[in-house]
Amino acid sequence: MNALQQVEDNLRFIRHTLEEAGTFTQVSAGGLVLAGAIGVAAALAAAGRIGLPAVWSAAAFQPFLIIWSAAASLAAPIAAIAMYRRARQAGVPLWVGPSRRALRSMLPAWLAGAVLTLAAVSQGWWAMVAPLWLILHALALLSGASFSIPPVRWMGWSLLLLGSFAAAWPSPAAALAALGLGFGGVHLAGGIYLWRRNDALA
Repeated sequence: MNALQQVEDNLRFIRHTLEEAGTFTQVSAGGLVLAGAIGVAAALAAAGRIGLPAVWSAAAFQPFLIIWSAAASLAAPIAAIAMYRRARQAGVPLWVGPSRRALRSMLPAWLAGAVLTLAAVSQGWWAMVAPLWLILHALALLSGASFSIPPVRWMGWSLLLLGSFAAAWPSPAAALAALGLGFGGVHLAGGIYLWRRNDALA
């Protein structure tokens, strides 16, 4: 091995080490704000559609599920695209280093949320759906927080508390309040916090 090749190998090793030791900072303020606005709108739309009955019923759960499924189908790609655009603007690959580790650590909780939602719906455990969404999304954020910026951690804890509240008070009113505050308010607060810190609205 000549000296030039050794220098190149050392540089590659240093670059790889820095990439792996970094922090996932491609959290988009704009993506969080948009996702939060969709969450608030979904909570208001669901409350207007089903009212606030004391107990769950099929008549209340069906429009609730449709509205929130539509909201998730809209918010998730918006957040992903915003994160991708921010990573491109920063010139940082999204699928390497801390970004990859953060996203990979979040994925199991999100997959568990999808599987358990299907199980709860099929068994008629309607009161468990909102707590499952909030708690498993919270666990995803708390897992990713080890590789990401501090606001991700307090967002995770906030969602965990709201999910616990929804589980302790299993009513449509509590579910809509917790989901509106969680997927709406917490994401809005996180986005505004990053915005005020002059993070790009990618």
